[in-house]
Amino acid sequence: MSGPQELNISFQHLGTDYNINLVKGAKSEHSVDINGISYAVLGEQEKLVRLVNFKSVSLESISNSKI
Repeated sequence: MSGPQELNISFQHLGTDYNINLVKGAKSEHSVDINGISYAVLGEQEKLVRLVNFKSVSLESISNSKI
């Protein structure tokens, strides 16, 4: 195996808790490339739409993170 099949990312931004799963080979409306590998972004759809609208989240704005 060349890399992880699934990554879980949890963080808080502006009082909202996000728990996101990045899954290699799964299908979703949103995806992200990490080191040339495409991962489906899975989680609560309403929160994912908000997160996509952020475009980027600075590390300083994340109060808690666990990767």
